[in-house]
Amino acid sequence: MDRNILIIGATGFVGSNLTSHLVSLGEKVSLFIRDPKKLTEDHEGVHKIYEGDLSNSEDLIKPIEENHIIYYLSHSMGDDPNFRVRESQHARNVNNLLTTDHRMIYLGGILPKGKSSQHLGSRKMVGEIFHQGPAISIELRASIILGVGSASFEIIRSLINRLPFVPTTSWMESLCQPIAIEDILYYLTEATRLDLEGNSHIFDIGGATQLTYRELVIKVAKEMGKVRLELPLPAISKSLATKFFRIVIPEYADLARDLMTSIDIPTVVDETKAFPSNHAPFNLKLALEDIDMESEDDFSSWLSALKKNPEIPQYLQKQNLYYRFARTDLPIDQVMGRISKVAPQTVYQGSEGIHQVKLPFAGELGLIEDDKELILSYKPLFFFQALGWTLLFKAVATTERYLSK
Repeated sequence: MDRNILIIGATGFVGSNLTSHLVSLGEKVSLFIRDPKKLTEDHEGVHKIYEGDLSNSEDLIKPIEENHIIYYLSHSMGDDPNFRVRESQHARNVNNLLTTDHRMIYLGGILPKGKSSQHLGSRKMVGEIFHQGPAISIELRASIILGVGSASFEIIRSLINRLPFVPTTSWMESLCQPIAIEDILYYLTEATRLDLEGNSHIFDIGGATQLTYRELVIKVAKEMGKVRLELPLPAISKSLATKFFRIVIPEYADLARDLMTSIDIPTVVDETKAFPSNHAPFNLKLALEDIDMESEDDFSSWLSALKKNPEIPQYLQKQNLYYRFARTDLPIDQVMGRISKVAPQTVYQGSEGIHQVKLPFAGELGLIEDDKELILSYKPLFFFQALGWTLLFKAVATTERYLSK
């Protein structure tokens, strides 16, 4: 097959990384883009850049005629509330120009058994359009992609940087299988080389670790070196959550709103659809270690913005927060005694089974034991005051050092 490669969606996170990767391999790579100003790299080595709009079929004729391996990485979610209609039309415009000489490689999302969402439903629909066409169609379905620039990952990182807590909900208990961008590039590259029978092929791809979205956010925070307590919000509505996002991550609010429709849906690899390869994907720790974690940590302005909302303060101030330590054989009263030394005037109540510390200007701390973990509970005195959180972080750091001895 002709190795002329066209990337549609080259200015996005995956597309820009794929472009650099394929060029480094010596491939003849061309790009189809709507706005050249969105190119974030100096694409030296790119064969050709086509300017055009996926809404205009005529713009696509020459790029598709001149290239025979097509990567389709374009998505409209977050840009348009009617993204399903737009994504469908764009895919049809491309598919109508494909021939039996083309190989179409499409990156979609892992689909659950049973209920789906508008977001995942749109990904499935685009894949079906290509599978109905004349080209060899290879659909790679992935869960959340880890890497700087990945929209889902940037949402998580921004929340961790801007807040002293991690909001968790019942809809974050579904399983996901995060995959590193390096693994995505491997599978996308190998898809050009697969010797396949038939025209329509679907493969699930994922990392080495399955975990809940809640566990993922906590692991990312720890990898960033951040102390972030979990704030369970079991009854929060998605409409209130959207208001929360508009305050704390305004640049990602629309995208976060759309992604919320899928967060309660499991996205793990179906082994019967696994990619035919012996490739060993990154485990979660390695995937996160490879990412340059930027730090912000000035959360006072974000707390102030949340405080000004008419609904959010009353809702947040009713909640307890939690931080999880590895299980210890040390007596709890001994651990709490050490916590009580983090600030002057700290009051420790350790009699008659009560294990509680009152931090001045911060609030009340308690310890809970279970079979696997030691859980620190926190009831803030002044939820939106930065000083209390600073003392709390000191208490957590002191406890972690003590338990690690």
